[in-house]
Amino acid sequence: MPTKKEIEIKVEHVRNKMYQAYKKEQNYEDILTLSKKLDELLNQLDKMNHS
Repeated sequence: MPTKKEIEIKVEHVRNKMYQAYKKEQNYEDILTLSKKLDELLNQLDKMNHS
């Protein structure tokens, strides 16, 4: 299982990728996929913070 720090790093990476995709007006599906991945990571972080 990844550590809290590892997940935080992944969150920032995916957040930046999603922002760059938005700025470049990439395909909506690509942005949606990144958004879902970000949600998953944030949910993992939330679970770690509340357990």
